[in-house]
Amino acid sequence: MNATLLVGGYTGDSGAGVGIETVRARSAAGLEAVGTAVPADSPSYLARHPRLDVVYAACEQIAEVRAFTVRDGGQVLEPLGAAWGAGSLVCHVAVDPHGRWLVASSYGDGVVHLYTLDENGAITASFEGPAAIDRAAAAAGTPPRPSRAHAALALPDGRIATTDLGHDLLRIWSVVEGAGGLALALEQELALPAGSGPRLLDLHPNGCIYIITEYSIEILVVAPNPADDTYSLAGIFPILTDGEAPAEGDAGGHISIDADAARVYLTVRRRNTLHTFGIADDGRTPHPLAETASGGSWPRHHLQQGDQLHVTNQLSNIVTTFQLDADGIPRSVLGELATGSPSCLLPL
Repeated sequence: MNATLLVGGYTGDSGAGVGIETVRARSAAGLEAVGTAVPADSPSYLARHPRLDVVYAACEQIAEVRAFTVRDGGQVLEPLGAAWGAGSLVCHVAVDPHGRWLVASSYGDGVVHLYTLDENGAITASFEGPAAIDRAAAAAGTPPRPSRAHAALALPDGRIATTDLGHDLLRIWSVVEGAGGLALALEQELALPAGSGPRLLDLHPNGCIYIITEYSIEILVVAPNPADDTYSLAGIFPILTDGEAPAEGDAGGHISIDADAARVYLTVRRRNTLHTFGIADDGRTPHPLAETASGGSWPRHHLQQGDQLHVTNQLSNIVTTFQLDADGIPRSVLGELATGSPSCLLPL
């Protein structure tokens, strides 16, 4: 394994990084540093165009989205067009599998933006989706909570699912033609358990959406309803399996389903743990297999590459690489890479 990866992270007052870093995966020794691909302001989340050598960054602290052309095998990122405005604390970007659009989620103000992409992968237009409404608070007669858009997922039918961590919502959008570019049309808002804090999400091959919650520290499994193209909550599964309630400051981190859909990996921040769950044959029933120390502090993101799992420990400024055993369990640490406030890993 000699793959090239990009590392996003936090810079300036928000962290110890300087921009987007290039690293190389080695077969038996984890990751090694290559250099800084481009200086950038807190590029906390990265995404890649499905066909072109273009990557996109959510520059969280300056409320911008940037596009870059990949040069020299990933050692250099060259700006592709101007920066585009995003919402406050934009923290996630996702790209259409067909390369037509980019969607950005902003934690600070709850805004979801859709950006139209041209044939070169450059951004040509933006559209701001309608704001979420805290109907749960209204029904309870309590003050409205702030909207916290957090992540987006492209669905197999061309629609988009986004999480709102503040309003406990899964929002389903269709992409339509708008004035001057593509636009978002809201189709469904699925209310999730109050106070759960839906954060990041991944797609099972059977169409179910797996969501990790930040506050309740659970896996929510949301299933499609083919009869009317809606989604409904199919199951709730605690991540902490020792019977212990989440401690103050514990926060769900990242979630990813492996390539054969047999396991799902999750992290819990402050507790600094990595959790491996198996997935039953029905595709909607995860069960715990193992809990492993993350190898550092505040495991924000992780990436599986074959029989290795890389974990970004943001507050300890390292990426820890685990060797997975034959059952997909992280058993041993292969290596640690020192890098400033890592928050995202993107394979090229």
